[in-house]
Amino acid sequence: MSPLLGWLACAGAVAGWLATVAGQRARAERLARLAHDVRGPLTALGLALHGAAPGSRNGPAAREAALRAADGQLGRARDVLDASLASDPNNEEALIARAHLET
Repeated sequence: MSPLLGWLACAGAVAGWLATVAGQRARAERLARLAHDVRGPLTALGLALHGAAPGSRNGPAAREAALRAADGQLGRARDVLDASLASDPNNEEALIARAHLET
């Protein structure tokens, strides 16, 4: 084997490795953005459910308002996941999270 073929094989291996690393970084960035975008609505959902809890000091009207707010926040979380799926239909993280919101 000539030295040139060896160098070409090495260059091909490095190019393949760089492509793999770039794909992993892109996936990690998508996951971080998705987690950040979903965290806001889910945190607000938790606060709304806390306000709607039977043991809270809120009256029936305030509990009803908290449940409406919780429903709205759940809708926001779905919208974030739907937007993520629309931009990348093969986004495994968004597909899994969306499936959990539907159950």
